[in-house]
Amino acid sequence: MNVDIINKWLTLVANIGVLIGILFLAYEIQLSRNATLAEVYQDRAESRASLDVQVALNSPVFHEMLFEFDSAVREFGPEAAVIKLGEERAYLVRRYHQALLINFDNVVFQYQNGFISEPYYEQLLGG
Repeated sequence: MNVDIINKWLTLVANIGVLIGILFLAYEIQLSRNATLAEVYQDRAESRASLDVQVALNSPVFHEMLFEFDSAVREFGPEAAVIKLGEERAYLVRRYHQALLINFDNVVFQYQNGFISEPYYEQLLGG
């Protein structure tokens, strides 16, 4: 009789241990999934941003044009500055700014998932 009670308690404790182990395993799988997702997101962002930056930087007039665009934005506003640039130059500026936005989006994603520390994130934001 006493042995049956002890066996029931041991079985209960063992089952609770198995349940805790399964919950811990699920948590570890979730962490692994988040890390893999962040890595894929990082690789995709770097690949896309690199392409956009290379398209812009391979243009011989890009740096001069970017300076002109910045001046035109301050003087005439963004819409007029884009019109003033012309189609080809506006395309280069868009590609370059897309790369910047992709990189920033990636930083925000990495921060939200805990892969970038708060001080580093604040530093990236310029604060």
